[in-house]
Amino acid sequence: MVKRTSKTPLKRRLFLIEVDRQTTKKALDALATELMSVVNEVSLAVQDWRAMSDKLDSIIKEFPSRPSPASDEQKAQTAKFLAWLNDHNYHYGLSLIQR
Repeated sequence: MVKRTSKTPLKRRLFLIEVDRQTTKKALDALATELMSVVNEVSLAVQDWRAMSDKLDSIIKEFPSRPSPASDEQKAQTAKFLAWLNDHNYHYGLSLIQR
């Protein structure tokens, strides 16, 4: 799990998970272990989101001056798409986790 520093803002998310009734300690322990495994995997997948976001910022800034065989219309469309991505429309890492 990602360690929190004093400068790291604390953010919480609520997930509603429906589970069939479990009555044995073994089943409850297995469920708790699996849920913590998912939380840890998500934490690992998104811990470098700031670096990825910063990289996208630099790509957006450099994009207009980079040589490209694309037409002006294609370049404008690409720049618009990158700006859209950077406007909190993509959650870095989360798409990598499939269960």
